[in-house]
Amino acid sequence: MTNQPPAEDLAAQLEERVRRAVRERDRWQAMRRAFETNEASKRRNAPRMRGLEGRRARLAEVRRTTLMDVALVDEAVRNMEAGGMRVRRARDADEAVAIVLEEMGAERLLVKSKSNVSKEVHLTERLESAGVTVVETDLGDRILQIGGLAGVHPTGPAAHLDRNDIAKLLTRYAGRDIPPDPRAEMDFVLDDLSTAIDRARIGLTGANSIGAEEGAVLLVHNEGNITKVMMRPDKHIVLASIDKVYPNLDEALNAARLQTYYGTGAVVSSYINVIGGVSKTADIEKRIFTGLHGPKEVVVVLVDNGRSTAPPELVEVFRCIGCGDCLVQCPVYDAIGLEYGKGALLGGRGVGAVAVTEGVEGAVGAGLYFCTQCELCEDTCPASVDAPAVLRALRRRALDEGLAVPAARAVLDAIKEGGNPYGEALEALPAPGRAPTVLFAGCAERRPGGDSDVGAARRVLDRLGVRYAFIDERCCQAVVEMLGGERNPALVEHNRMAVLAAGAERVACLCPTCATMLGRDLEGTGVEVEPLVMLLARSDLASRTKGGEGTLVTYHDPCDLGRKSGRGARGYDAPRAVIRSTGAELVELEHARELSRCCGGGGGLRATHPALSVALAKERMEEARATGAAWVLTDCPNCVRNLSSALKHRDRVRVASTLRWLDELLGG
Repeated sequence: MTNQPPAEDLAAQLEERVRRAVRERDRWQAMRRAFETNEASKRRNAPRMRGLEGRRARLAEVRRTTLMDVALVDEAVRNMEAGGMRVRRARDADEAVAIVLEEMGAERLLVKSKSNVSKEVHLTERLESAGVTVVETDLGDRILQIGGLAGVHPTGPAAHLDRNDIAKLLTRYAGRDIPPDPRAEMDFVLDDLSTAIDRARIGLTGANSIGAEEGAVLLVHNEGNITKVMMRPDKHIVLASIDKVYPNLDEALNAARLQTYYGTGAVVSSYINVIGGVSKTADIEKRIFTGLHGPKEVVVVLVDNGRSTAPPELVEVFRCIGCGDCLVQCPVYDAIGLEYGKGALLGGRGVGAVAVTEGVEGAVGAGLYFCTQCELCEDTCPASVDAPAVLRALRRRALDEGLAVPAARAVLDAIKEGGNPYGEALEALPAPGRAPTVLFAGCAERRPGGDSDVGAARRVLDRLGVRYAFIDERCCQAVVEMLGGERNPALVEHNRMAVLAAGAERVACLCPTCATMLGRDLEGTGVEVEPLVMLLARSDLASRTKGGEGTLVTYHDPCDLGRKSGRGARGYDAPRAVIRSTGAELVELEHARELSRCCGGGGGLRATHPALSVALAKERMEEARATGAAWVLTDCPNCVRNLSSALKHRDRVRVASTLRWLDELLGG
């Protein structure tokens, strides 16, 4: 175990980092605009990406079945060597840097292109400390190098800087005025780079992928700098990790196309280089001569750095293809930027990778408890990387190793000792009974002093003529799983038997997260479990209610109503059907349905990092205000509570559940 501050001290440091990042929200405004541009490009080019879902499924399957397969990596090495490349293997970061230094020999100038692996092993800093001048040749990376800044995205590292920021950095570096004009800034950097590239004898690149069958390295780029770097006369060093190996170039190219689309919004990059060995010719007497126009040598440094020995639950993060779409979608990264992750390992997936290289302590410090478990990153990821599952596994290890933040332990202890996350007695429910429908309230609706929807549910169901009963319910323990704990099987069994004892055909839950958990627990019993709003959507009560006419309403999709539950379109359509049936006008949020962003109430975030939780709620409410709606409706009690916490003093917009809104229209 490394010298790490006690969990309490680390938690305080993390919360201070969060509060500072929230205060400095504008620092990431340029990044947000760049991400919006990326998303607009994706939407514009989507019709040209024919068979996108098929490509995604193909990639996910290849990564699932061949990722870091020892035999496949060995095949790639054999075939690269057969093509004339030298392959050297590096066990860890130290060895990778040592190999590059050895390959440099007496040369003291290295030009390099973008390489996330080089950032992972801190290559540039360590080479420079050894007396080597390293020049980044990608425009964004060179700007960051000049400014001594960290990157925010794998394909757009300088996305957090606008033209004015860049002009200031370049002016200070040049010692003369560089105007805030993108063309002038680009021309200056290119002029600055040209001398270094012309002088350099050795160039270093990364690799987007390696085709094992062909023994070929695939490089994808837009700027053209990689072509110049790889053509340095003495040596081309390829620094790649073992997870970059694919069965063949067909699969490698499929991954490259998806990386290009999700990383930049384009259908194809400007350049694709395939390197199958050193340059050669047989034009004289059909004899092979090497080193014609390209470098004399191509050396591939294959880096492991903990990958081959990573625990099975962490291997998932290396399915990543480096497009960075998870960062674009993540509400936490949108709010606090580089505070979520460490170095080049950013966002939830990055936290998982930090655990491989630095252990659980490093993962906690990188933001292990920042994740809301909304699963938007997994849903949009072209390789279906399940980062939330990785973080749950790491939270479990943090608990076992005494590294969990105190607030997480407190929630888990409260459920263990008192049966709910709040550490206090819940409001009582009516006595249990028997009926075709069980109304499951959930802990959040029974918190003392809370504005419960239980009464509204009873009034609406009575109007519908639905026969319903309550049970002596226990916490569904969703938050236990999210925080890495083990669910208490006795509580699971208690709820299961109580529902069956009630003779229920269905369970209608006021909380969609409860519905997801109970649906799992009651699988195979024949009992249908659903959020209450889905039952309302099937009724004819709403169709007779026109009290919403002339009202502008927007809707926040809870994570567990659609995306996490597997209900798909049914989860998104049900509340909208109820709203429209009342005559109200529905206007969608910018991020809605499948792309809805978490309100900040998930993953135990309200307990572990309340400042971040409120910051996410504020972001969501800003979207809501932009619609001009008078009501923000949702169907999760935690969402209602968290969004309400972001209301301003003189806000005219109201936040409520669809159920509560409908009850008010009916005079409840």
